[in-house]
Amino acid sequence: MFLLLILLLMYFMNPSKAEVERYFEENSCVSQDYCVYYMRRNTAMLLGQIFEVPSWFIPKFILYTTTPFNYYHEVDHAEDEWYIYTWVDTKDGRFVYNAVNGEYVKEINNKKDPARVWFESKSESLNPN
Repeated sequence: MFLLLILLLMYFMNPSKAEVERYFEENSCVSQDYCVYYMRRNTAMLLGQIFEVPSWFIPKFILYTTTPFNYYHEVDHAEDEWYIYTWVDTKDGRFVYNAVNGEYVKEINNKKDPARVWFESKSESLNPN
């Protein structure tokens, strides 16, 4: 029963905004190009705390399915720049962070999936009809 409770907390307890900011203060990206990918494959959560998955832990997929980091795409067409962002569901809302330096960017609607919003906007720009 205790193991089941731990598993449920691992999957359903979101971190606080302060916990996400603590993670970014203590950890920096190894490679700018693969920053979000690295975080998604090497972080996990337990009881709302974000931690690095140990390199010796063999079945990593069990833990990295609990990562709070997700891909967030945004292009500034005026400056023609691509930014590396990640969005995180926290207890306080859904926030976007610059994945490279950990700076808070903005809060987004937690009712819509950001990947779906990006895909729909991309589809509309390709098919204006």
